[in-house]
Amino acid sequence: MLKLVAIGTVADVMPLVGENALLVRRGLDALGGKNGPGLAALLRASKKEGPLGGQDIAFGLAPRLNAVGRMGGAEDAVRLLLTRDPAEADTLMARVEVLNQERRAIQQELAARLPQPDGAAFDLVLDASAHKGVIGIVAGHRMRATGRPAGVCTVVDGVAHCSLRAPEGYDLGGLLAMAQPFILGGGGHRAAAGLSFEPSRLAFVRQALQRGAAEQAAGREIPLLLLDGSPEELPSDGELARLEPFGQGFAPPLACVEGSVASSAVFGSDHWKLRLTGLSDPLTWFANHERPAQPRAGEHLCVAAAPQGSARWGRSWLVDAVLGEATP
Repeated sequence: MLKLVAIGTVADVMPLVGENALLVRRGLDALGGKNGPGLAALLRASKKEGPLGGQDIAFGLAPRLNAVGRMGGAEDAVRLLLTRDPAEADTLMARVEVLNQERRAIQQELAARLPQPDGAAFDLVLDASAHKGVIGIVAGHRMRATGRPAGVCTVVDGVAHCSLRAPEGYDLGGLLAMAQPFILGGGGHRAAAGLSFEPSRLAFVRQALQRGAAEQAAGREIPLLLLDGSPEELPSDGELARLEPFGQGFAPPLACVEGSVASSAVFGSDHWKLRLTGLSDPLTWFANHERPAQPRAGEHLCVAAAPQGSARWGRSWLVDAVLGEATP
């Protein structure tokens, strides 16, 4: 059962410290051995092989399982994890993949349809036709892109339902308290919450959240970005594997990566793959992170990036933050 404990702990974004870290580490070790038909099919679909880390669950296994519930019901995900029949596992995994692709398409379409953030202290948008299963993901993407609290709302049976996300240094609980006179209900924790209200009160809810976010921003201590060295100074992939699991509460190490852009390409939904002169491993830069204009060949770039090890592809670097503007 430690395999499922590990997946559930990471998928629910629990802090990977103390006994949580121990349980997840043992679950990761177990996942690296022989697995039942359902987990084996899930690993194949996620293109995960060899020793696993916390990030493999967070960005490979968990989104596929969560997509089933987001798109209307979690039964197929439960059946996939429980089945002992390889043929049934393949059938269920194919269905899960279809739902995950559908979730991605709906999420991308909603993100493109929403108005761009306008610089307000709290970025709150409402789209009456938005799919409720993806509004939290889109809110998280907008929050990471701006560094400010964000919320995306839809309307179900005449009631607005919103999913809120906030970066470190904010407290959504306090913001919900300020909006209390105008909402029907709400709850959550400092970084993620939900609320509901009558659509006619959108302006009042937005004003209350923006006022509260502005007050919190004024007294907010900007979290320091701690770097662990240059790419050459970071441990090898094997040494990093001994420190797993990385994730919530125990972030992967960050290196200061800089150099001239040798090549720049787009893949997926406006994600970037970059190569820098003097750096043998590529950089991946996802669209939901703060980014300048796409760097061109010859521009100098300085970013904080985390190492990503792969049994098949070797090491690459996942960009986390911009440390300096690209310059010719």
